[in-house]
Amino acid sequence: MKNLRAFRIKAGINQKQLGELTDISATQIHLMETGERGCSLLRAIRIADVLNASLDDICGRSALDFSKVEQIDLSDKKIILAAVNLLKAVM
Repeated sequence: MKNLRAFRIKAGINQKQLGELTDISATQIHLMETGERGCSLLRAIRIADVLNASLDDICGRSALDFSKVEQIDLSDKKIILAAVNLLKAVM
């Protein structure tokens, strides 16, 4: 979780406190912050909720750039855009 440490510090809590709020050990939080260990989606959601951030923010994922989609066949582009809209609707 690329930005976990930054969001935790921004929230003004230490690893132990985040662990207590998410039912994850401080050791596991440390390992996630250093990239030595990942976590389940459920744990990531718990962390994001506690830190009042999105999973994308915590994981360092940026918005999709559709400017390079021009090379894709029009029917493929429609499928991709439909999938993105579906994902947005369920999030």
